[in-house]
Amino acid sequence: MKALDRRFFSFFRGGAVARAERAPSLPIEACAIGLSGRTIRIGAECHIVHRALGARHEPSSCHATGWGVVLAGEAQLILSGEGPEPARLLRLREGDAWSIPSRMTGRIACLGSQRVRFLALVRAGAGIRTSADIGTSAGDSDAGVPSHRREGDDGPQERGYCHRKDAQPARQTDWGTLRVIEGDRFHDPDAPSAALVALHPGCSTGLHWHLNTATWHICLEGCAALTCLDDGGRSRETGFVPGTVLRTPRARGYSMRNTGRHPLLALEIFQSDHYHDLSLPEWLACCPAEEIAAYLRVDLPTLRHFAQL
Repeated sequence: MKALDRRFFSFFRGGAVARAERAPSLPIEACAIGLSGRTIRIGAECHIVHRALGARHEPSSCHATGWGVVLAGEAQLILSGEGPEPARLLRLREGDAWSIPSRMTGRIACLGSQRVRFLALVRAGAGIRTSADIGTSAGDSDAGVPSHRREGDDGPQERGYCHRKDAQPARQTDWGTLRVIEGDRFHDPDAPSAALVALHPGCSTGLHWHLNTATWHICLEGCAALTCLDDGGRSRETGFVPGTVLRTPRARGYSMRNTGRHPLLALEIFQSDHYHDLSLPEWLACCPAEEIAAYLRVDLPTLRHFAQL
């Protein structure tokens, strides 16, 4: 995610992205996430929030809840429980994800003079509150944290609250890499799963399905075209540029093709405790093409076309 801090947000300062209107026949819901503090509702229970800390005119800490991932910079995540259990202090780096159970409270703070940017998935009624909102000073990032818990490395008890970007190797594919963060790795029973997708220029992920949940796609770098199938087997293409947020319904086939000259970096979020996908080649390997075409309500030439998406 090199230079993500600069590329991702300079696009919005020029006013190039506006909220997309939803077309009734479009199988993809589209919107845009822009300057710091923008919130996008993704259903009755959750919102996506983009925040920056330590930047000019921004506070250096904020209260947080739910799931999130660091896009740029480093931060400290301070966790407190309801009982006498000591507070936990986790150091978060670029690409690290966290999830805070509802029984706990959390706060994110900059490390010294560093800036940090992150995306958070928060439950309705919770939210991301800045230090200004709660009446503390912007520089008071370690208030109330016992000194013996201020180490930078997390131990076994902290691993259920934070997932390191490099905790598991990226999956290498013909089109790029895939880093999966399973929701069941966290102590939080409401934690979603996520995937960080890196797509080479000119390459496509190929048509595939997530059968257990809808998918939220957030473009971080580069540009692409996301093609989604509707219930009648027709395909619809939508542009995917930095800051765009797209949603594909559960069990709706889609593919993503990098249309630019640089790698595409995207974050996909799934409201499930595990990641699951089914690609068209995998489906064809275990079922006759005629059965798949009948299920998708298309003819065989159209199915062969889908294999090129």
